[in-house]
Amino acid sequence: LLSVLALDLFFLILFVNYAATDFTIDSDLASEILLGKQCIKEKTLWPRNWYYSTEFRFINTQIFSALGFLFTDNFNAVKTVQSFFCILSLFFSMWFLLNQLSIKKTWIKFLTCILTVIPWSWISWHVSAGQNYYIPHAVFSLIYLSIFLKLTNNQNLSHKKFWISFFFIWAFLSGMSTIRYIIIFTLPLALAILWIEGRDKTSDTKITDFKNFWIKNQNVFLSVSGLIVSGIGYIFNNLIFQKIFTFHQWNSMNFNKFGETTLSDILLGLLETFGYKQEIAVLTPNGVINILVYASLFLFTLYIILALKKELPKSNKILLVFFISNFLFNTFLHLNVDYINRYYYPILIYIMPCISVISFNSELSTLRKWVLSVTWSIILLTSTFSTLQHLIAVDNNKNRHASIEFLKDCLLKKRLCFKVRS
Repeated sequence: LLSVLALDLFFLILFVNYAATDFTIDSDLASEILLGKQCIKEKTLWPRNWYYSTEFRFINTQIFSALGFLFTDNFNAVKTVQSFFCILSLFFSMWFLLNQLSIKKTWIKFLTCILTVIPWSWISWHVSAGQNYYIPHAVFSLIYLSIFLKLTNNQNLSHKKFWISFFFIWAFLSGMSTIRYIIIFTLPLALAILWIEGRDKTSDTKITDFKNFWIKNQNVFLSVSGLIVSGIGYIFNNLIFQKIFTFHQWNSMNFNKFGETTLSDILLGLLETFGYKQEIAVLTPNGVINILVYASLFLFTLYIILALKKELPKSNKILLVFFISNFLFNTFLHLNVDYINRYYYPILIYIMPCISVISFNSELSTLRKWVLSVTWSIILLTSTFSTLQHLIAVDNNKNRHASIEFLKDCLLKKRLCFKVRS
């Protein structure tokens, strides 16, 4: 049944990608797709004759859009090809993490991955299943945490040297790609591990004991070293890539005016990410979705606190504390520096594996586990179908079509005029 649901949702998302491109395309998406075409033109995945409006990302969506342009020049088809591979990458990255969390049942892993990749709202569509901007962020983060857990879970891990090398290479590539990867996973993971190990009552080692706590404690050493290596990667990005490519850097960001961004702004963004809509009548389908969003977030907050008070496998505890650390650190950052609601997407996808851990690996009562998992499944699936229906039914570019036709007509006349003069 889950396989059928997954295939139906997958093909429905791809269909909407193809059919609704003209309704949803904006300048950001157009430039991202055209970068793939520039890759084919310059025969490289990193064109130098291109102004990168955001930070230069070494591994990003242009890999898949360039693949699409090898077979067709149809813009909608290329975008669909890009989304196809991006969604698969996100699905299997989450599967890899769930394996490290000792989630044994295949149907639980399958459902968790499905709920991760579907577009819960316009925000989710904009950065994930539809326009794919933040899927590389999520994939990098999931793989980094998964390798860390793989190393810490298995003391007798085969090919351990390979996995340690891969972990540090991935950390370097993360920092080399963008400082956002440091912000959303290498730094929060180090903070989470320091919190867990520093409060470990079963160990007599104190945080001031440099050799035993910072070097011999594998969890601390790997997480802090990974952070340092990612920082070296970002320095490489600034010193080397800045001289080769033209791109915007996060270094130029300024502090906000104090109070410019409030907790209310962030709370509204979180609610809207899961399908909440403002000024909607309560007793309507969208009104019911709003109620379910509130209930889901309340239950998740309550149960993650209760789960942390119970006995959990070490990897599961690391996941929950990592999510909290990530959320709190980024909330503090966005209150003071820069905030757009989509910035939380690579953090919020961790709600899905957290729910799996709470529902199937914790010592909470069976009733509580099922209430949490069923509520979240209902809200995410309901919001997804509402989002997909809206994408097909509403043309967000309706007021732009006439302007586009006018510009195309002007361009055609200019070309004809040039041919006549020639």
